[in-house]
Amino acid sequence: MKFLLAFDGSPSGQHALEKAIHLTRSTDGELILMTAIEPMQSVSPPNAITPTGDPTIDWQNAADKDWQADLEKVINEQHSRLQQIGESMLSAAVKQCEEANIKHKTLVAIGVPRDEIVDTAEKEKPDVLIIGSRGHGPIKRLLLGSVSDYVVHHAHCSVLIVRPEDD
Repeated sequence: MKFLLAFDGSPSGQHALEKAIHLTRSTDGELILMTAIEPMQSVSPPNAITPTGDPTIDWQNAADKDWQADLEKVINEQHSRLQQIGESMLSAAVKQCEEANIKHKTLVAIGVPRDEIVDTAEKEKPDVLIIGSRGHGPIKRLLLGSVSDYVVHHAHCSVLIVRPEDD
């Protein structure tokens, strides 16, 4: 069997990883470890810092420069940095897969996590997509949205939601 794990590095994600490893090992299957990181959505104010800690464009001097090239450079640098963060996030999960001696590969997606998870499932065609649940109550879920809820309703494969251990 082929499993796709949407991994975010959280405690619920770790619990989902443990379940995914168990299922993959027991079926002699393959596990695809993926993480999705959402980039900065808008251009920051002058001399701001991006979520990765990198400075943005120096807008005071942008009029004298080719601002489009500067913007493209910042976007490319951010994408590269986010890719590194994603790979770093998956490194501990990869180690666990290696210790369990299961077939695995990794994918890092840059974009809105819920959309990237569904798109990856569409491309990879797993038998089961596995995702952790943070266990938000109804109010938080309403205000923040739920990635797992979105995935259940939009993925074209079976979805296993792994609840936190204390549920």
